[in-house]
Amino acid sequence: MYEIERKYLAKPTIRVFLAKHRLTPHRVVQFYTVINNEKSVRYRKLGSKYYKTVKKGSGGIREEREIEISKKRYKKMKKKHIGKIIRKDRYTFVEKGLHYDIDLYHGELAGLHTIEVEFPDQTSFQNFQLPDPLRSYLLEDLTLDERYKNKNLALQGIPSEHFSAQILPTMYEMDIEALEHFLVGNLSTADTLRVILYKFALSILHYEALIQQRDEPEDLHQFRVNLRSSRAFLKSFSACFEPASYNDIYQTLCDVATQTNHARDLDVIAAQLPDQKRKSAAALPIDQEREAEREKIRAMLQSQHFRDFFNDYLAALRNGTLMRAETHTQAIKTEASAVLTALHRKICKHIDKEEKHFDPKQIHKIRIGFKKLRYLLEEFEELLGKKRVERYIQEGKRLQTLLGDYNDTITQIALLKNYASQHKEIKISNKKLIKQRKKRAKKLLKKVQKGLHTFKEKRFVV
Repeated sequence: MYEIERKYLAKPTIRVFLAKHRLTPHRVVQFYTVINNEKSVRYRKLGSKYYKTVKKGSGGIREEREIEISKKRYKKMKKKHIGKIIRKDRYTFVEKGLHYDIDLYHGELAGLHTIEVEFPDQTSFQNFQLPDPLRSYLLEDLTLDERYKNKNLALQGIPSEHFSAQILPTMYEMDIEALEHFLVGNLSTADTLRVILYKFALSILHYEALIQQRDEPEDLHQFRVNLRSSRAFLKSFSACFEPASYNDIYQTLCDVATQTNHARDLDVIAAQLPDQKRKSAAALPIDQEREAEREKIRAMLQSQHFRDFFNDYLAALRNGTLMRAETHTQAIKTEASAVLTALHRKICKHIDKEEKHFDPKQIHKIRIGFKKLRYLLEEFEELLGKKRVERYIQEGKRLQTLLGDYNDTITQIALLKNYASQHKEIKISNKKLIKQRKKRAKKLLKKVQKGLHTFKEKRFVV
């Protein structure tokens, strides 16, 4: 039989279409054992079924023979695959008698989105135009572009010069949720960092608006998370940025974060102390301080300096003026692996120092290192391979939580002691709380030290 189809390059915003129509994906894993000008032999897992497909020809009309095979046969042939193993989510639907497949690729092909339409005959193939609901997500008709055939994607990956030039501008049409899935494996280091930092900048402004509207500790927390994530990427890839621009942006983000530190400490201790303790006549003046800190933060966010900085920052990311010229040709996968390996090595050095001589400052440096490592791994998860980095992410989360709990407990002890020295009427009631916090800190430290030693001994490969 013959396969008659058209293939289109879609914008990342195609995800909006999928969400709107509530389409459910099927995971596809496929590989090739033969690829040449005359034919290709493909093996595919689709759901719980396995297939072998032989295709001959090129363009939109090709001879195709497909048979269902056993799982055992599929696994045996997988050992003989050539090129990349292709992984993608396939969304299927029928419209006016035509079969549509929307594919969202993963792994090294992450960020590639295609639409395929199958036809019963050559006439319908030749006269076809994408319907209006899909046309707004269209970038280009790929039907005659052999580079985008799956067999060539398996051998050569995404055509970087063609793909990046068309895809990147659409980033500025997207919302935060869509940008979460935008990282494209074949983008340059410069363009990848632009995508990631742009997403974080939009998130900062999103939570800034929420902070202005309401008093929710989680809004401030997420505001700070995106500030830290931005700083982690700027710091880790500092050699990729123009020095003058980098220094100004990094320092401003640090200054904004610093002005929120005390408010966050108060949010944490308020959440951990019973309401009756905080609000009793002889209680801690936490709520009053929290409100005062909130007002300071709102004033900062409403300042012209804050507005001007983010307007300029977003414009620089859109225009690509922050990056050194050479980063536009560097491969992001190589650069990311080098940065992550160096960061892991640095964390291990701090752990070595902590094991030889305990110093709370060293614990703080380790905690900051884990945050950076986690932020980077989460963004590069699809690029480097989900299975490969997921265990590092989970272990990092566990240790980061322990380190965070320990740091919060130490901060709380300092705050309680400060209240006791300033307010004699609450000194006695504070002693019990301080004693409880110290006991908790001691237990947490033992868990932290054990976890850090185990982490250091494990091999890290990305």
